[in-house]
Amino acid sequence: MRSLGRPEVLKSAILAGLGSALICWLRIATAPHQPYPVWYLEAVVLLGSIVLWGFVFAWHTQYTQRPVFTWKVSMGPLSLATTTGLAAALFWHFAIDSWLRVKVPEDYPTTMEQWLAMTFFSLGLKQLSWASRRSLGSSAYLAGRSRRLY
Repeated sequence: MRSLGRPEVLKSAILAGLGSALICWLRIATAPHQPYPVWYLEAVVLLGSIVLWGFVFAWHTQYTQRPVFTWKVSMGPLSLATTTGLAAALFWHFAIDSWLRVKVPEDYPTTMEQWLAMTFFSLGLKQLSWASRRSLGSSAYLAGRSRRLY
């Protein structure tokens, strides 16, 4: 828990949380039928993102011995990830989207602005939840091997 309270971890988590909230703003601002005001939803996203990013910055590097962000990615993993992503997108488009679009058309964007908003929202939160689960998973694994988590 001491790692979570370090000033550099909190500073990084706040900056990353601000980035996540900013990326999610367009989707929140353009979503129809909102029961709550936009400022409230943005505050919830900001505070939740700060907590999740805090977990990532506090324990990811400590337990995985790797940086949180890797800027130099070799071509092998990059091309594999790109090919896999394109194959999954094509599968979803042809196998699932055709009948799902008929059942729930409100989940599909009708304009480029809606598409960008949904894409940024997805990138802003889904990847963050994956990264925090990965950090927490490695923390839990190592906590089982040692007595002290800090």
